[in-house]
Amino acid sequence: TGSKIPSTDRIQGLKSMYINGAAGVGLQYTLNKTFSLSFEPAFRFAISSINKDASVKTNLNSIGLSTGILFKL
Repeated sequence: TGSKIPSTDRIQGLKSMYINGAAGVGLQYTLNKTFSLSFEPAFRFAISSINKDASVKTNLNSIGLSTGILFKL
């Protein structure tokens, strides 16, 4: 048939390296001597864009929240 299936595993125009940073803070709330709850909001931010030679620059930013239950023996 001679038709090619387009590949989606390669994106053209990406930089081989970019710079990002992360900031976060952890909070812990003690319920009793055995159990505690933890909350850790975080923010990841791009210092440089991920693409090169594009009219619109793409910066990867994200926010997240980690939670947990701590059990002390």
